[in-house]
Amino acid sequence: MSDYRDLIKTTPKTKGSKGTKGSVSDQDIFLLWGDLKNTKSLSYEYNDAEFLKSLSSDHLDELEDADQIIYIPILRYASVEKYPSISIIYHFEDIINNNDLFDGQNIYAVKQSSVERLKKDGYNLVDFNTWFKDRLKSIDSSKFKSVREINGLVEYCKKEFNTDDKIDRGYNNGYVDRQFLYHVLNMFGLDYSKYITDTKIVEVLDSLILIEFFADTIHRNGYDLVKFKQTDYYTHIAKLLTNIGINGLDVKKIKNINLLFNTMSSLLDSWYKKHIVSDYKKLITTKTDNSQQYSLPSMKNMRITIKTTLDTNPLLKYIMCVKTVDGNLRSLNDVNPLKQLDNDRGYWYRSQNNWFNSMDDVNLFKDQVSKIFG
Repeated sequence: MSDYRDLIKTTPKTKGSKGTKGSVSDQDIFLLWGDLKNTKSLSYEYNDAEFLKSLSSDHLDELEDADQIIYIPILRYASVEKYPSISIIYHFEDIINNNDLFDGQNIYAVKQSSVERLKKDGYNLVDFNTWFKDRLKSIDSSKFKSVREINGLVEYCKKEFNTDDKIDRGYNNGYVDRQFLYHVLNMFGLDYSKYITDTKIVEVLDSLILIEFFADTIHRNGYDLVKFKQTDYYTHIAKLLTNIGINGLDVKKIKNINLLFNTMSSLLDSWYKKHIVSDYKKLITTKTDNSQQYSLPSMKNMRITIKTTLDTNPLLKYIMCVKTVDGNLRSLNDVNPLKQLDNDRGYWYRSQNNWFNSMDDVNLFKDQVSKIFG
């Protein structure tokens, strides 16, 4: 998550000069977010009061020197219309902190009835929505050029990935393409092209991995493919992207940028009502760049190739039928592929110490299975 921080430009804070501003009361303004020094929890519960902090006299005095006071107007200790709910802001606490969205800025809650008086008294009050829009604008759009170039490909992969294969679904029974990819990666890992000589099958596997990446993995927080080292997986994806004409893409970075878009979109949907949220989303949305066209085969055609391969290779088809899987690559463990599908067997049923079950010659297994691909 720390990778997001270099996407946002920060503006140096300047300290205001001592002035002759009117006094401000701890009944007018409360800390909503930020440095808890010289604050204390409110002693009662009413609307979102539990998330607000009362300010000490020292903190109140410091406000006179503040260059600006970012605030959300409140009525009866709840945000007024058009502003994010105080409690919902805290619902996204991890996202805010991990992405440094508030840039260490104190955010205050000011009673709606006190806003104009404080402004007249010389306090530079900047409402949260105005300030937050400036924060969104500070995201360096030049860093999202690669996202614009592949956005069409992402949407295509999401659509193809979820296209039903019209095969009867049993318990934990994934689409045929996902099961096929799962079993091949279990047997050969990312080195499948070294063992499979059928170029059509290799091309299908390459495309399935890319479709899965753009439809699923790219949208996930962190890296969660246990079977493959992160560097090996990203290197493999970069190689496959080069094969379809996308060169020099930092796979890890593009994943983090894409996740930032998804995260920010979810945050804005939760913070603002439908008739307002579009104004905020325009600040982070990147239009698809159609100057570059990248293509992958349809899932329908790849499934035809897979089914033909399985029908002409009974042993390969049998391997896929031994254990029903959903095809989620996150279920693959970094273990001997001969034991991957034994993880749910009880010790009373199958002892790993039994000679009959001791199958450790993985290289021989790969060499022999590779021959059935023709």
